[in-house]
Amino acid sequence: MRLVTYEVGRQPRVGVVEGENVVDVRGVIEMAPHRRVSRTLAARPPFKAAARQARPALADPKRRAVYAAQAKRQNRPLIAVAISDCYRQAKKP
Repeated sequence: MRLVTYEVGRQPRVGVVEGENVVDVRGVIEMAPHRRVSRTLAARPPFKAAARQARPALADPKRRAVYAAQAKRQNRPLIAVAISDCYRQAKKP
């Protein structure tokens, strides 16, 4: 996985290179809870907390590397792995 930074309208962005395209990570993070998760799950407070915690977790290079390795092994999107991990942590007593 190759991460890149770029600007759109004078705003810095972070993306992932996929073939010849760059996928905006922020856009993917914002879409994930709305398009890939049932409304019932997305409405639960622990899931909402996990989705909020996933963004800063992905900003941490060490955690991002761990999530990237898990995503590759599990053949899942990076954001899904991050939210799942944060969700499990939020449910712990």
